[in-house]
Amino acid sequence: MVRLRLPDSPLCHFATFVAAVFLPLPLALGQDRKAGDVESEEHTFRHSAGEYRAQTMRIWVPEAHSKPDSRLIELALVRLRTSASNPGSPIVYLAGGPGDSGTNLATTPTWTPFLECADVVLLDQRGAGRSNPRLLWKPDGAKPVDLFLNAPAANRLQVGLAKRARTHFEKMGVDLSAYNTVESALDVEDVRKALGCEKISLIGHSYGTHLALEVMRRFPEHVDRVVLLGAAGPNDLYKPPAESDESFRRLSDLVAADADLGKEIPDLAALFGRLLERLAKKPVAVSVKDADSNALVRVLVGPQGLQFLVLRDLGDAADIPVIPRLLYDVDRGDVDLLRWFVEKRYNQMRYVPVMTWAMRGASGATAERWKLIEDQAPTSLFGDVRSWPPRAVTAALGIRDLGDTFRAPVRGEMPVLFVNGTLDANTPAAQAASIRAGFPRAAQMLVENGGHEDLLLIDGVRDGAVEFLKSGAAKDMRVDAPPIRFVPLHGEAAGFDHPALEAVRK
Repeated sequence: MVRLRLPDSPLCHFATFVAAVFLPLPLALGQDRKAGDVESEEHTFRHSAGEYRAQTMRIWVPEAHSKPDSRLIELALVRLRTSASNPGSPIVYLAGGPGDSGTNLATTPTWTPFLECADVVLLDQRGAGRSNPRLLWKPDGAKPVDLFLNAPAANRLQVGLAKRARTHFEKMGVDLSAYNTVESALDVEDVRKALGCEKISLIGHSYGTHLALEVMRRFPEHVDRVVLLGAAGPNDLYKPPAESDESFRRLSDLVAADADLGKEIPDLAALFGRLLERLAKKPVAVSVKDADSNALVRVLVGPQGLQFLVLRDLGDAADIPVIPRLLYDVDRGDVDLLRWFVEKRYNQMRYVPVMTWAMRGASGATAERWKLIEDQAPTSLFGDVRSWPPRAVTAALGIRDLGDTFRAPVRGEMPVLFVNGTLDANTPAAQAASIRAGFPRAAQMLVENGGHEDLLLIDGVRDGAVEFLKSGAAKDMRVDAPPIRFVPLHGEAAGFDHPALEAVRK
């Protein structure tokens, strides 16, 4: 099954088609260019069900739109051509992360039904994908072992990397303070102008919804229709710990109700709590393979590490089935599955996700929200691990907070469809409900058993989104996805294809 995301957002390699389509980037940004310049080339992208006629495009925009003497940066995008005889407004897809690549999705068949409505534009936001500069940095000798021990060690590691990354990018002439959601929203308007259309429709996923809302606030006259998959409002990027606790308790209830798992794990939340207490007293050691050196590296996993690992997959319907087995095995002293998860995240975190840190840090949170996070953290199963990156990292990067005006609710008259999965721990449905209050022409599609990453892969979701984009008629609806099928607690889990399970089949 094709998954509509880069594996774990901005920290992995892009598909080979990107290198074939986009030439290597010049070192001198904006040389002999002016804002609004466009380069394009016709291209055909093949996918598992056929092919797309397309344009690959580069657009030059100011790094800081408010500075007349700002240098220019490049945005990369792919415009997939519609088959409609009377197409609607081009649909601009805003990827999540922040830091995911939009262009990397040009070889999935997911867009075929949307192309019956209009062109689909896959954008690499500033700092991400094949846009230039790309704010993903791999420092020499990075071994992020401290990420998994405890909060003080993880914070020291990330602050140190942020300071080094700031020096690295400042030497390149990059203005890190210009990498925020407001500047990205201005980029989207520049993209609209480059496309030569009066209006665009938007599909945003996760952080892409946060960006879409700022576009809707600033340029309502140029926004036609909007689909928000897992909506994150202007004040929603830093999460109150109680939200994660509620999501985990919902998972715990599903496990308790499972005919097989419930017998041995009657209370998954209690099991998780016991493991955190045990790891605080005595961390577990695992050996992971460093992807650069192929050498084994010893990593101590304390409560911070287990919280981090569970949270990264708690909202993904493809990963949720493995979580009970992971915790059950660790409780019994079997660390094979744990080693797989640690190795995956260890090798990802050798890359410093500067774009992600900058964007999230600039969006920040209101004082009231920070107080809520601080009040809830001591009694939460996840502490403040979800509040990422820590504010000290934002300060080390020199990022300016966008302020409470940016975080004010957004209102608009355009039709909006909110799509939410009942198992989405990253952007729960209640979050969308509060955002929806500002949009009188809005509706919600609730996806039973839907997670955070899988929404556009569900047939009913795609069908409903396409119909909405065609008609603009927003109506509440419900879609049923297949129920979660948990990995069994014993044996080699035959019939399950999650890559982590290779650890129990060796």
